[in-house]
Amino acid sequence: MKKFKPVLKFVGVYLLIVIALSVLGIIAGVLYFVISHTKPSELSNMLSHMDATIDVLFSDIFMLAIPLALTWKYGLIDLAAEFRNGRDTFRNMKLPILVGVLWFLADTMLEDLCGIEMPEELQKTFKELMHSPIGAFGICVAGPILEELLMRTAILGLMLRGGVKPWIAIVISALAFGLMHMNMAQFVFAGIGGLILGLVYYKTNNIFSVMIIHIIQNTFATVMTLSMERIGYEDKHLYDLIGLPTVVVLLIVFASGSIYLLKRLCSQFPQPQFVENVEADEQVMEEC
Repeated sequence: MKKFKPVLKFVGVYLLIVIALSVLGIIAGVLYFVISHTKPSELSNMLSHMDATIDVLFSDIFMLAIPLALTWKYGLIDLAAEFRNGRDTFRNMKLPILVGVLWFLADTMLEDLCGIEMPEELQKTFKELMHSPIGAFGICVAGPILEELLMRTAILGLMLRGGVKPWIAIVISALAFGLMHMNMAQFVFAGIGGLILGLVYYKTNNIFSVMIIHIIQNTFATVMTLSMERIGYEDKHLYDLIGLPTVVVLLIVFASGSIYLLKRLCSQFPQPQFVENVEADEQVMEEC
């Protein structure tokens, strides 16, 4: 349990901050409800058109950015060192990024084949966000950056620095990444994706690489959703548009490509950059 102490301390402080912000959010929500349900006025009309923007600001900034900034301020995570190391090693990140993107594309095809869907209300919220410039930026850029700082820099990074075995730390961070989305569809999708993000981060010790993978994936999903909506397939699956055999072939191609390049990644980074002394019995990492 001592090895988990740093991450448990971080999670405890982070949750306290989130709870405090949630209380403020509830108060703000009540005020918003009162204002927007009074007799029509310019203010209430303006607020009614800001729903998506408010969602982005609350989820990305208040629930992610502010707690991260405060925990960094208190010395629980070292963001300066994280960015410095990422900048210094970025020239070797082409292969890790390609591995992650192919993995996520295979993950997308698998999710489509399984017919896993988000709750209807959440789908509606995402569609509203995608049609808002601020909302789209939050989904495609701000969200991925902040989530990677939380899941990989803090959760995974603190466990690795605390001496937790890498494969255990990666699995735990992947499960946490899935759970934070709070619905089954994203739990499965993000959980599977979190495995490769964790492995890439562990092997390269580069936060920028996993941020870019995450940004590309979210942008691809957003563009695909908007494109299918534009042609009238918004309530259908990808295989309805391009055919089931094509989706299966793409799944096999993307998965095979990712696994093949993953072996090259392990050869390029035989000694993980994150931990100086890797124990010999960590076969999960050695055999990847």
